[in-house]
Parts: sequence; structure tokens; C-alpha cells
Amino acid sequence: TPGGGFGYMGYGGSGINTNKDIGTNFNIAPSKKIKINGSVGYAKNKTRNESRGESYTSLLDRYSSNSNTNITRGENVTPRVSLNWNPDSLTTVIFRTDMGISKNENHSFSADSSHTTGQDPTIGFSRFWSESTSFQFNNHLSVVRRLNKDGRNIRIGLNNRYNKSDEDGSNYSETAYPGISDPTIIDNISKTKSSTNAYGLSLGYVEPFG
Repeated sequence: TPGGGFGYMGYGGSGINTNKDIGTNFNIAPSKKIKINGSVGYAKNKTRNESRGESYTSLLDRYSSNSNTNITRGENVTPRVSLNWNPDSLTTVIFRTDMGISKNENHSFSADSSHTTGQDPTIGFSRFWSESTSFQFNNHLSVVRRLNKDGRNIRIGLNNRYNKSDEDGSNYSETAYPGISDPTIIDNISKTKSSTNAYGLSLGYVEPFG
């Protein structure tokens, strides 16, 4: 370093990641005219990461250190169902729905300090937390009516999409500086809610050529 000083820096970290998944499929045929199939999946994960660092500069006679910890958790459930119904030889009714339910958490902690000879140390720490839940489903219904054996048909379709999410969080930090009696504090709380509900209608006609 300039002026003949010396310094060093050191870092270290570790992490753990855990995932669990399970799922199943099903197929049901109550009659020759009705077929039902679907699936259900479940996933759970957790991640933890930690890191630490330190440095020293002899020119300023300053020693600094910091540490960080981050933890995330998540769960998801994803059901899906599809139904095909043929009330007669010319009509087909198709209904499909899929859903998603999820919950996620995030926790973070950090601390740092800086020491210089002859001065009070600078010390700070912060913590962050958030939790969110969401629910969504998509529905599709279509009715197809065949008008002749050559392929002429008409189709009516209805779609629906719904989403809802809620999120809560907080962010707190505190830092003490040399020569200042009161530390600097940041304390925030957040809350967010949102939802959407959309519909769509479609009409179709097929006329074969050739």
C-alpha cells in the first residue's frame, strides 16, 4: 500500500440448500363419454447462506469486519384437472383448470464494524424480513360442435384467470458513528395486496377446403 503500509483481506462463506418435491397423476374414465385426468405437485425448499469478511490497513490503522446471513423458504402446491365430455357423437366439451398456491419467506441479517486507532468504532447492523402468499388459477371451457363429417364445426370458448397476492415486510437498520451520540435508525414496514380477475370469450368457425 502507499506510504509503506500493508494490509490484508479475508472472506469466507457457506451455504445449505434443501429441496423436497412430490407429485402424483391420475386418470379416471367414469363412462365412455367422460374422461378425467390431472396431477398434483408439491415442492418445498430452504436455502441458508452465510458470509464473513475482514480487512486491515496499517496505513490508516483500520480494521473492518462484516457478516451476512440470508435465509429463504418456499412452498408450492400445483393441482391440475382436465375433463373431456362427449354428450353425443357431434359434440365435445372440454374443461381445464390449473391452480398454484405458494408461500415464500425471506430473512436477512447483517452486521459490520470499523475500528480506527484513537477513534470510537463505527458499528452497524440491519435485518430484513418479508413473507408473501399467492393464489392463482386458470380456467378454460370450450364447446365444439361438428356440423358435418367433412370437418365443418363451430366452437365457443371461455377463459378465466384469477390472481391474488399478499406481501408483508419490514426493514430495520441502525448505525453508530464516531462523535455522534445518537445512532442513525431506519425502520420501515411494508404491506402490499393485489388481485386480478380477467375473462375472455372466443367464437370460431371452421370450413374445410379441398
